[in-house]
Amino acid sequence: MVRSLFNYKNPFIWIIIHIGIGVVSVFSPFPLIVFFYLFFILSIPYIFEKEKINSKLAFIIVYLSSFEIISRMAKSSPYIPYELGKYLMMFLLILGLFKKKQHKIIGISLFLLLLPSFFYDYSGFVDNSDIRFNVFGAINIGLAVWYFYGKEFTPRGFKLIIILLVLPLISSLSYTIIKTPDLASIDFNLGANFETTGGFGSNQVATVFGFGMLITFYLWLNKISLSGNKYFDLIFFILFTFQGLLSFSRGGIIGGVVGILIVIYFLTRSSVSSLDNANINQVKKFFIPGILFLGMSAFTANYLTNGLLLLRYQGETEGTLAGSKVKTLNTLSSDRISIVESDLELLFDYGLLGVGAGASKYLREDHRGVVAHVEASRLIAEHGIFGILFIVLIFYLFWVVYRMNNKNIFKGLLFSFLFLGWFTTFHAATRTYITPLLIGISLIQVINEKKITLPR
Repeated sequence: MVRSLFNYKNPFIWIIIHIGIGVVSVFSPFPLIVFFYLFFILSIPYIFEKEKINSKLAFIIVYLSSFEIISRMAKSSPYIPYELGKYLMMFLLILGLFKKKQHKIIGISLFLLLLPSFFYDYSGFVDNSDIRFNVFGAINIGLAVWYFYGKEFTPRGFKLIIILLVLPLISSLSYTIIKTPDLASIDFNLGANFETTGGFGSNQVATVFGFGMLITFYLWLNKISLSGNKYFDLIFFILFTFQGLLSFSRGGIIGGVVGILIVIYFLTRSSVSSLDNANINQVKKFFIPGILFLGMSAFTANYLTNGLLLLRYQGETEGTLAGSKVKTLNTLSSDRISIVESDLELLFDYGLLGVGAGASKYLREDHRGVVAHVEASRLIAEHGIFGILFIVLIFYLFWVVYRMNNKNIFKGLLFSFLFLGWFTTFHAATRTYITPLLIGISLIQVINEKKITLPR
């Protein structure tokens, strides 16, 4: 099974399998649990293989981590842990680091910068669950950068990574479509909608669906077959867009759209010869229809919600429409700006070392007890000067990724991965696997050696 997926010779069968996983998960989580652990057990021999180009361990990390959201939707915890991406990714990344020959200092630095705040707690209330919830995501960023930085993949190997990222998202998509009631029966309002996200957190679902939009658009635009049929591939792009918009959760969809624009920008800067060599010389032929389908999906979703979708993206609330509330950055960000301000006050009140890992929610004067929503402000409040340095290094990575893979047509997608990974932390902190995984993957090297083939 593992070898078959890594060769991806029967794409339509794998698409049907992942659609089926989503459908059956509506009724019971156990088929999903069985599939997940069967794949994990069968992949163990590959985990301990020697690291090389097109690392199978990297494929396994990408694929299994991407089951996080469908596992949460199907309520498979504790059999598949709720924070699967944090625990499994951390375990596999550490295994990979033992086998990696070269270790880039930036990944090690990101990891070490988080450690001092473990030794103090100005609130007196932090427990192990606070540490796991708040800090493990940032730790995984450091580990992912440490492991993936400079890891080499052939174009075929990188295309497989893209496919492995999206397959479990197709399971999440099919789950939400089955669970969504007749749209005419949904009472849409100007808040996040849970009826169109399978009853699960709309912010997290919109995050992965925005990512699904980006990947399926890229695959379709570049004629990389996901299902074996380009029209079927286009349907996935439309469905990710439409279902994501109906979540009424804006951050994930905005991130996906900006990611698409980044990809388009880099492709337009690619030379004609590089596009020809990659067999994507008809980008313009696919680009315009793709943008039209994106616009049609948004128009249809807005029409079916009686215009409320557009108002939601304009930042309107019931209060602003009634005139009882003024539209501000706080209303536009669903109070995230206020939380950021409270986090910055903690830094000024408690000094340059911050308040300690996981302590910010207990010490804010406003929003006391509210968990972190913006990772950058949490890093500043809890880790102080070390958190600021962590953020500086993340922004340095944007320069690194921009400079890497200079003559490679995959550069745009890698840069969009880094953008989307970090952008997600501004509306969902590090609640999902998306941030560490995408930041890590953005740092790989895609090499053009025709003699190297995908390992079997």
